[in-house]
Order: sequence, then structure tokens, then C-alpha cells
Amino acid sequence: MLSQPFPAGLGPEDFLRHMASLRAEMPTRVRHQHVVSQVVLRRFGTADRNNGCELRAVALEFGRSKRRGVAGCGAIDDFVPAASASAERLWQQVENRLGDAIDAAEAGTVFGSAEHMDVIKDAVALHFMRSVHLLLAHYRAAAQAWDLLRRSVVTRAGDLLRAHFLDVTGVHAAGPWALEAAFDDLARQRIDELLDGLSFRSRVEQNVARMSDWLTTASLQLLRAPSPLYIGDAPVVLAAAGRTRYGLAGGLGLGGTEEILMPLTSRLAVRLSVGGAGYADIDDAEVDQLNVLQLANAYRYLYAAPSEPLDAFVAVNRTAWPRPPQIDTAKDTVRQLLRTLPRLSRTGP
Repeated sequence: MLSQPFPAGLGPEDFLRHMASLRAEMPTRVRHQHVVSQVVLRRFGTADRNNGCELRAVALEFGRSKRRGVAGCGAIDDFVPAASASAERLWQQVENRLGDAIDAAEAGTVFGSAEHMDVIKDAVALHFMRSVHLLLAHYRAAAQAWDLLRRSVVTRAGDLLRAHFLDVTGVHAAGPWALEAAFDDLARQRIDELLDGLSFRSRVEQNVARMSDWLTTASLQLLRAPSPLYIGDAPVVLAAAGRTRYGLAGGLGLGGTEEILMPLTSRLAVRLSVGGAGYADIDDAEVDQLNVLQLANAYRYLYAAPSEPLDAFVAVNRTAWPRPPQIDTAKDTVRQLLRTLPRLSRTGP
């Protein structure tokens, strides 16, 4: 998508040091975490009778909607399961400046401020890396990588693993299962960090910073809609091939992305790409296309103003939704894999 490659992440030693630095933050936890910023959600809702803001929320699994306050929308309990209070403080560095940037976008003055443009790009980076699809990919990749790493170490460091097995159990390793058990015993701390969420907490912080850096060279375009835009609970959509390929759930990664889309208000959407800066007016057909992309990329919910015919829209387009696995199901798959690994019985004190 962009001329510069995606920035490299931390090396293994620096990554482990970063995780270690977060361990003291683990007890400070925020349970109810917004994966869609409330400052964005308010631009899609209307005032309720208590002077708050409410939206119509459709549960895509059931195709039914109800009105909800903004605080109850776009949030997932324990999305970042470890050291979440410090993560929330980091996200607020963007969110606290985003309201003014959106105001400028609505007023038509955003391109006169480099700071506002940078904040909008940072908001896209934050919402992409804070996506449920990234969390699901993290756990899926962790399980696959662990299996490949174990096999590699068993093949290349068999003597070390045999010595560890003998030292711990007092008997000689007999067969591949014993070497795998020795590897898992040596790597038990890394397993615990994966299961308690510390590795994801560290990775999501690094990835937000990496993507913000990557998007500095992207062209920012604001699409002005003649009719209401909808927003899902995973609002940043990767797209390519004329938007016929889209989303991580659809197998499209950053490397193959031609444009990144995110609704910013009910009448403005962000488009990041190689070219095409400034404002652009779109028609109702493109509004419908963007709304279908929001549904297709959503995790469980689609939101709009209470007056919008959201139920009818979902009924017509629901087949576009791929029904991603539940977060708890993905986590439990990894937990089951790692917690059922054979443990060595130690001999002696």
C-alpha cells in the first residue's frame, strides 16, 4: 500500500524486556474496555432523554437491535487482559485529541492542521491494532508458532533437552514426547505470559506505535457521504481490488492493502492510501458499499443512529458477515493446547 515497508518490531530480547517492564502494571486492570472510542461513537448517535448519547446496536448473530448508550457500545471486557490500565492511558493520548480533529474535519479545516491530520491517522492505527481480528490472529499464530518452535528445538537441541529431562525426572528421555515435555518445562514462563495476556499487551502497544509510524506517509482523504454511514465494532477495514477483497477475516493483510477505510462520523469516512488527499464527495451507492464493509468486518455488532433502519439493512446484507469465532473460544483453544502439555515431575527438593 505504502512506499515504505512496515516498521520492524522489537527483537526477541527487547520484546522480553518490554514484557518484564509491564509485569508491575498487571494488577492495575480496567475490565470494560472500548475497542471503538466513545469520542467516535458519539458522532453516530443522538441525544437521549437524559442528555446522554444513544445508538441503535444490532447483534449480528441474532439480527436484532436495541437502543444502547454509548458507554455500552464498542466495548469488550478484558480485551487487553493484562496491565490494561496502562494501555488505556496510552490510548487516551490519541483519544483526548481526537474530538478536536473530528470537529476540524466536519468544519472543512482539518487539512490546514498537520496535528489534526496526524491524530486522525493515529486513530486509524489505534482502532486497527485494537481490533478483535488482531487478537484472534494473535492467539491463532501463537499456537501455531509454539508447535513449530517446539519441533525445531527438539530436532536441533536434543542433547540439551535430554539432559534437562534427566536432571528433572532422574530418568532418561524415551521418545519425542519426553523431549517436547522438556522443552515446555524450560519454556514454562513464556507459556504463562501467553496465557495471562502479557505477551498480547506488549505486542499491541508496539504494533500501535509501528502502524502510526507506517501511516505517516499515507495520503489522507475524507469521504463526504450524502446519507448516513454505519460503524461496526471493528471499524478499520483493509481493502484491495476495488474493495472486492477486504478485511483480515477475508485474508487480506497490510502488505496487500490498497486502501484503509474507517467511518469517522455518520457523514465522513477516512480513506488512507498512496494518493488522493483532501475531501471527496461520494454517492449513495458508495455509502451502501462502505456500510456493507462495516458489517462484513464487524466482530459482533453494527451501530447507527436510533432512527436508522439498521435491522432491515442487516437482514438484507447479513450473508456478508463471516461470523468470526468468539474471543473466549480462541483463547480457550490456546489454553487447552498449552495447559495440557505434559509437565515434568521434579525429583528431589
